[in-house]
Amino acid sequence: ASEMWLTIFVNDDGPGIAPEHREAVFLPFRRLSGLRETPGEGMGLALVRRTVEGVGGRISVDSLAPEGRGTTFTIVWPRHVALLFAPP
Repeated sequence: ASEMWLTIFVNDDGPGIAPEHREAVFLPFRRLSGLRETPGEGMGLALVRRTVEGVGGRISVDSLAPEGRGTTFTIVWPRHVALLFAPP
């Protein structure tokens, strides 16, 4: 039987992520903006990637930068894991 997947798309209309930085956003303690511009430590996407990959899923990023604005994160989550958290 083939694995069934749940795909989640998260979009924003921010400035986007340049191609050369798209992998770096998933590294711990890496931030693309200056420390004073946006609060945080640079751990959010690193933790998301570790969690998603830890259950056999994957996460990717696509962005319109530098030509335009907006970013889409795609999370592909194993359906059997998603069903564990579904309401009865």
